[in-house]
Amino acid sequence: MLRPGGKKVEVPNDHSEPIVFNVEISSAPATAPLAPGDPAVKRGRMRYVVKYEVPPQEVFAAKEKLDGDVGTAELGAAVWAFNHDGEPVARNAINVTLAVDERKAKTVSNPAVIFTQIVDLPRGWNYLYLAVWDAMTLRIGTVNAQVEVKKPAATGSNR
Repeated sequence: MLRPGGKKVEVPNDHSEPIVFNVEISSAPATAPLAPGDPAVKRGRMRYVVKYEVPPQEVFAAKEKLDGDVGTAELGAAVWAFNHDGEPVARNAINVTLAVDERKAKTVSNPAVIFTQIVDLPRGWNYLYLAVWDAMTLRIGTVNAQVEVKKPAATGSNR
């Protein structure tokens, strides 16, 4: 793979092996502050947090220094949501660049690359297709999930 500045990085050719990862989907607290750039939640939708957990052996970290154990990994993640008729109702994609210290990862029990993204889902059943890919090797892994978004319970306030 050709990198900026004309540098070359040798990447493994294991496209036939999917990335294996865990995902946890939970509703965001109604009181959670919006991050800069996050749009307000539209009426009839609820914000959900998608937490990805990728084992470090699934991530290729290109070495920046010949003598170091620290490399840069580039991951992408996307979530597509469909209603019961198969029509798209939400989507979001992100890119994540992180430093991976292989020496430290070997000293931690059950190490993982963890990151999150948000998606605003409409009420009712949502059928999610989630993907994680390694931008360096072009390996990809996918997971399907179902989320039922219910009307939030009344807070007892008359506002």
